[in-house]
Amino acid sequence: MYFDEGVFLETIYDEDHGAFLRDDIDKYYKTSINIQTKCLYLNDPNFDDLVAFSKRIATMIKFVLNNFAVGTPVVLPYAALIQVSGKARVLEIADIEAVSNLHTFQQKTYRLRSASDRETISNYYKMVVKCCQDNPTILFALEKFNTCLTRYEIYDKIVDVTISLEFLISGTQELTYKFALYNSFIAESQPAARCDAFELLHSLYSARSGIVHGDIASKDKEKTLKTVTDNWEKVLRLVRAALNYYLIFLHERSKNDWDRHLKNLVFGLESRVVE
Repeated sequence: MYFDEGVFLETIYDEDHGAFLRDDIDKYYKTSINIQTKCLYLNDPNFDDLVAFSKRIATMIKFVLNNFAVGTPVVLPYAALIQVSGKARVLEIADIEAVSNLHTFQQKTYRLRSASDRETISNYYKMVVKCCQDNPTILFALEKFNTCLTRYEIYDKIVDVTISLEFLISGTQELTYKFALYNSFIAESQPAARCDAFELLHSLYSARSGIVHGDIASKDKEKTLKTVTDNWEKVLRLVRAALNYYLIFLHERSKNDWDRHLKNLVFGLESRVVE
């Protein structure tokens, strides 16, 4: 599967697999791959720092593939720089993702939604890359969404997914209300759906606040947390929709217009950039 020129997903090449087994590298890396392992390949990468470069590319790829996933998210635990001229050789390895239950994810199969196709995924990836090149800070929000999918503890999941949405909202005043209101408007296009989304996102932010401030034991907070956990798949759908909306907005308009766009949406002065 090609994402862009020189960037593609493929089962590991025989010679590269042999390099991992043959070269003097840590046993962890030798045992974590087999001939069926899917690898993200980049031809002739240009970078100064392998870790930073790999994390940036991995964040975009994971977000795109997780958008089209059914069930199991993508996990990219490490990157390897391989010399391909002559006999394949592993030159450098960098850990880029810490997953406590990595073995469990490796035993599962990543699947695309049935309606997905290569062209759609490739075009979406190119849009994400363009947005991240123009607005590098958005990588933080995308990575927080990615990590919420692989966290083991539900508290960690809630904190990460909330942070990814907080990124879209500026200011510090009445943040809980603005968080729920603005994100419900960009995640849903219909008024009734927005009303339901507002209530759930309000609960999400309240649960996050209770977790980070150590105030989750009260009956009200327990009820709020249960609302979020019982509707976790809907939470993920809303967060994914909001982040996608933001990316599409950045692709069509300037980041400087974003805050005004949110207010104008609420007041009915602007239409959504996509339905």
